[in-house]
Amino acid sequence: MDTDRRAMLTLPPVQPGTGWRQSTRMAPDHYIRLDSNDYSVHPSVIGRRIEVTADLVRL
Repeated sequence: MDTDRRAMLTLPPVQPGTGWRQSTRMAPDHYIRLDSNDYSVHPSVIGRRIEVTADLVRL
């Protein structure tokens, strides 16, 4: 175990980005698909470009 610990590098100073990120133009049906799930979005953003970010905790 000590040999393994000596061989390990230190962690980077900033946590790497994880999760999903998707940029798209909002469709007229005001739903976005992320992975295999559909989510409704307020109709006022129909036709606009949106960016969706998600991880295991939030969308």
